[in-house]
Parts: sequence; C-alpha cells; structure tokens
Amino acid sequence: MNVSSLLGLLTLVAASGCGWECNASTCVSGCCDASGTCVINGGSSQCGMGGKTCSSCQACTLGVCGCSPGLELVGGRCVCSARSCGSGCCDSITEQCVLPARQDRNSCGTGGASCRSCSSSTTCKLGTCSSCVTAYGSCFGGATCCDSSRSCSFDSSFGDTVCK
Repeated sequence: MNVSSLLGLLTLVAASGCGWECNASTCVSGCCDASGTCVINGGSSQCGMGGKTCSSCQACTLGVCGCSPGLELVGGRCVCSARSCGSGCCDSITEQCVLPARQDRNSCGTGGASCRSCSSSTTCKLGTCSSCVTAYGSCFGGATCCDSSRSCSFDSSFGDTVCK
C-alpha cells in the first residue's frame, strides 16, 4: 500500500465517525492537523511526526522543522545571526544570510552583522568594502590602495587609485 492510499484510508476512517482519533498510535508517520486528520508529508505548512500537532515552519525535513542554511531557530522563528551566519552578513530585508560568494556592492559584510552597501567607487571582496580594484580583484588584508604597477600596496600616498 502506498502513502497516498494509506492517507486516503486514514482520512476515510476518521471521517466515518468510528471513534478513530489522530494520535501517536494512529499517526506514527505524520502529524495531526486542526481537524484531527493525520497528515503525512505535509511539507512546511504541516510538518510533524509521531501524531503530534502539525506545525508550520520554514523548512520541513522528515517531519522535523528546521531552517535554511545560514539561519537558526529562535523562539519558533528562523533568524539570521552571528552564530548561524558567521562568515557572511544578514540581509535585513530578506532576513537571509548572504555568504561571501554571493555578496556584491549592495550586500557586504561578515560575522553575521547586518549587510551594508559599499560606495559606488568600491566593491565587496570577502565581506569588506574595498576601494582598490586590481585585475585580480580587490585589495584586502590591510592593503589600502593600488600602486603604479597595478598592485595592492600598504603605502597610502597612492590614494584610492582604481586599477583596471
């Protein structure tokens, strides 16, 4: 018997009024919705196992509520934080973790802090806004500008020259 047939049979029995109740014994592989029906594979809108009350959550895996990568469950809500998004930044609009590989001038940062926008003359490299852009990418690690040979330099006398 497949899952769909079993679900249909359980629904029929529940609707027939023969005293069937959704609980841990009768709904081992699913959760009980508000009407007392056993829901199996209900997705993120009806998540649960073992006949417990169904929950709505961001992500449901094998009947267990969880969060997308870069988020953690706090008070029943998935949130971006320093603990869950340590190498990236938290976008305050989408409430998602933006990892360094997906960062751009509009979403830049590290340590789970709120993402910030870089100025129009800078770019985001490894979570840091940098004003020096070489043929190989932005200067970082303490280098402040490009020198005349188009290399990153620690000498601030070169200013914020953009190398192309």
